[in-house]
Amino acid sequence: MSKVPVSFEWLSGCSGCELAVVDMHEKLLKILDAVEIVRLPILADVKGYPKAKLGVVTGALRTDHDVECAHEMRRSCDAILAFGVCAVFGGPQGSGYAHTQRELQESAFLANPTTTTKFVPDQGVPKLLDEGVRPVDSEIDVDLYLPGCPPPADTLWQALVALLSDKPVALPYELVKYD
Repeated sequence: MSKVPVSFEWLSGCSGCELAVVDMHEKLLKILDAVEIVRLPILADVKGYPKAKLGVVTGALRTDHDVECAHEMRRSCDAILAFGVCAVFGGPQGSGYAHTQRELQESAFLANPTTTTKFVPDQGVPKLLDEGVRPVDSEIDVDLYLPGCPPPADTLWQALVALLSDKPVALPYELVKYD
C-alpha cells in the first residue's frame, strides 16, 4: 500500500495543536506507517507546497502571510482539515479585538519592560490584517473541522484513521469534557 501524502501548515497560533499530534504517543507511529509527511514547518524546512491528499492547517489568519499560506495549501491539497480552535473559529488571539493594532504594537514593542526595541518593526515582518483575526474558512474552502484547544489526541487519531480509510469522520459531540 502506498503512503498518503499529508501536508501541514502552521499559521498564527501557539503550537498547541502540533503538540496534540505528539500526544498520540505510540498511535503516532501507526499513522506514520500510513502517511508520508510532505510538509511540516515545525519539523522540517520544506520550501513550497508539495501536492498532498490532506492538508492540515493550524492557527488563524492574522497576517497577510497567513492568507497567502492558506491559499497555497488549498491549491496543493485535495482536502483541507482546519485543526484546532484557531483554524476553526479564529482562536484566543481574537482577544486582540479589545485593542487597536496600534495599541497592541505599542504594548509589545514600545512599552514592554522586557524589550529594548523602542520601535515598531515594519520591514521584513508580515503585515497584520486590518480586520483582525479570522478563521481559515473565511479565506479558503475547508473540508473538515476539528475544533479544540488543542483537539484531544484520541479525537485526532479517530479522524486521521477515518480520513486515511476514506470513511466518514465521526467526531464526538463534546470535545471538552468536565469531570
